[in-house]
Amino acid sequence: MRFSFPLAFLTISVFAQPPQIKVETHYDTVAITNLNASPVTALIVWAPLEEPLQRRAFSVMQDSVTFEPGGAPRVIIGAGERRLLHVDGRSGISVGVIFADGKSAGDPEAVQKLRDHRREMALAISSVLAAIRPLVQAGESRSAVIARVEQFGQQERTAVAITPGAPAAILVSKKTADLLRANDEPLKVIAALERWRERVEEAS
Repeated sequence: MRFSFPLAFLTISVFAQPPQIKVETHYDTVAITNLNASPVTALIVWAPLEEPLQRRAFSVMQDSVTFEPGGAPRVIIGAGERRLLHVDGRSGISVGVIFADGKSAGDPEAVQKLRDHRREMALAISSVLAAIRPLVQAGESRSAVIARVEQFGQQERTAVAITPGAPAAILVSKKTADLLRANDEPLKVIAALERWRERVEEAS
């Protein structure tokens, strides 16, 4: 007796993942269109170029930015870096974005640079909080707290050449001093810094 077995053919269709962003360079701008279903919360435009005579690198980083699906913000490149947008007929820049759901798109090295920046920001916020929280809890004057923040920022400026996170610390200290000057209640500034740190940590 002969048995006949039907042959089943399994066809597997492999679909390439659709692009999550579209990048277009113009004379002095980079347009980044969000093709994902989730909003973009951070972006970086980075030119890690090695030129014959000198290394030229620049980055335009926009953290805590939000543009919805379909949004296409334009990042303006400074006059000194315009020529880096088009090198030998190709784009000389890398673009990376982080979405609200924690996913990312773009050049992996640029995305990593953006995530490193967020980690440095979280550490800088923690450092500023550690510097001013005891003064606020002890009831020190607002001017004394501002002076401590400015001292912290100055210390980071002297370490900028040797400490990778120094630029983030300088930025956080400046923003904290501005918040303290605009707010009569330092405790509210501490609460704002804590919320800022939480947002940065969640999105890293």
